Amino acid sequence: MNPGYATPSVSIGVHRWFLCCTLALAGCAEPEPPVTVHLIIDCEPDPPTVIDEILVDATASRTEAGATCSATSRTFPLLDRSALPIRLDFVPPQSFDAWVAVRVAWRRAGADVAILEVVQPLGSSRSLDLSLSLESACLRAACGTDLQCSGGACVPFPSPDPFNPALIDRAIPCESGAGSS
Repeated sequence: MNPGYATPSVSIGVHRWFLCCTLALAGCAEPEPPVTVHLIIDCEPDPPTVIDEILVDATASRTEAGATCSATSRTFPLLDRSALPIRLDFVPPQSFDAWVAVRVAWRRAGADVAILEVVQPLGSSRSLDLSLSLESACLRAACGTDLQCSGGACVPFPSPDPFNPALIDRAIPCESGAGSS
């Protein structure tokens, strides 16, 4: 005991034991689960008369300003109505958790019939459900290449373009989980 202090002396061994226990508990902490975006893609008009394939692009960003991973793409041929809805999980790299962007192109004979693009902030959520569907009204809207159709109306695409190659952060690929039905 030191003169002038009212605290008992604690052996160095107890300090080491306490430090070891603290470090062991810190190592036992469960890692944060990955961000998972559950996509459901559908189409009101009956395929394959109007739509014969769906192209899905997905990317995510590590910052609000847009440091994205290289987008991943999947194409789904539509032979009949039983191919819908398409269920797909998108799992971006661990640190890409600021926002996610999904672009769906409903196609016929290799040409885009309609495109819908969504940018969704993730916040503190580690799981996000997104449902995107081509509405029959969008077939009549004929928005052209500089607008997208939402609810039968032509509206601008998200800005800035989340799929712009200039936003890619060190060409890190986005990872895509499997799972379509």
